[in-house]
Amino acid sequence: ELLHEQQTYSKRSQTVAQDSMYFAKGPIRCLITGSAMTAYYVEKKTGKTYLYYRSIAKGGQSLPLSKVNLYCTYAMKDLTLPTDLIAATKDVLLDRINAKNNRNKKRIKLLSDDQVKLSQRVSNLRDLLADKEISGAEYKRMSTDYSTRLKKVTAELAALKINLNKELEFRMQVLDLISNLHELYRYTNNQGKRKILRAIFPEGFGIDEEAGKVLTPRINSELIITDSKTANYEYIIEKPDLPWSASPVRGGEPEHFLTPNRMLIKSLFTS
Repeated sequence: ELLHEQQTYSKRSQTVAQDSMYFAKGPIRCLITGSAMTAYYVEKKTGKTYLYYRSIAKGGQSLPLSKVNLYCTYAMKDLTLPTDLIAATKDVLLDRINAKNNRNKKRIKLLSDDQVKLSQRVSNLRDLLADKEISGAEYKRMSTDYSTRLKKVTAELAALKINLNKELEFRMQVLDLISNLHELYRYTNNQGKRKILRAIFPEGFGIDEEAGKVLTPRINSELIITDSKTANYEYIIEKPDLPWSASPVRGGEPEHFLTPNRMLIKSLFTS
């Protein structure tokens, strides 16, 4: 009985260890069926074990784990910003953010003036009601209107101030990330690799084994900080009509600060 328990524990430990090697599970998709791919392995009579990703749908792809790992590494090289572009990219970023901040400052000034005026109007209404210059019904209608407008102005003002304080810091973090992405991916553990793949390919990716390419509906837009790299990938192809739905991250790209894509990228900074 003790021997049986030891064998069971050993087999379970081996399975867990093997599963941890399949760090592309989740983001990786079958290019034939569009389905998820799962881990499996084949043990030969010689004692050798061969590891694969296999489509969960019948007739789908079967890919050697080693090839998936290889092309994921190639993709990281593609996305890593060359050293000679870092300084120029930083200058472009600063120019863009400064221009955006100048526009924001004008909007903040306008909103701040509106906020003061609306607050004053709400206050004046009380005096008008007290002096019986307006009726109770008029006070209620006008007060609701001014208060609603004041809330909208206050919310937009707060969002713009967050952007002014955080945008440059975030973009510099992204620049630092994509300048060292290949090294980060290479030396992190398997859990870290899984985290990076999910962040970079928010709608998943597939491997075209014959062409030697990584196909994805899109790369996380937060990583495309300038136009310098978008058309120069050697191993990555962005193809919007791949046969799977948008996952693991769904949704569009709203303008407010914490988009789903940005949350994924921010998670890498705290790993």
